[in-house]
Amino acid sequence: MNNNNNNLFTIKINFTDNSIFQSWKSEIYFFLEEEYKWEKIKNNSLASFKQILVKIVNKKENKKEYLFLKNANFLVKENHIWINSLNEQEIYIDSNTLNDLYKNEINLVKQEIEYLNSINKISLNLENIIKESNFKEKLYKLRLIEKLNLRKKDKDEK
Repeated sequence: MNNNNNNLFTIKINFTDNSIFQSWKSEIYFFLEEEYKWEKIKNNSLASFKQILVKIVNKKENKKEYLFLKNANFLVKENHIWINSLNEQEIYIDSNTLNDLYKNEINLVKQEIEYLNSINKISLNLENIIKESNFKEKLYKLRLIEKLNLRKKDKDEK
């Protein structure tokens, strides 16, 4: 057997909408935004991320898929990966067209964050703090979709 198979994993991701993403004979990477690079996950490790983008490269089917995970916990043991994520499943793939569509939405979300931040400086309100946090999560996702030129995978796509 090829030594490369030692780096291939069986991956199972559980989402809050009770959906499950599974992939076999795959590699998994997480995106380090500060360093703007992909980091390969190592066997026999634990990880936890508040917000993370993962890339799953299925060697058997020769495809790449991307998933945004929220409050995700990773357990990696003996070439199996179990992940629990507190969001609904959305799969993204590489786009063949340029993603200029997101620039306007990114600017609107930034403005909303600035507005909520200003309001929170005057008077703390739990509802506004939650809204601001949600907009920051949305901004993280939109920026990476644009930078990495991704698009949401259609349900009928393989």
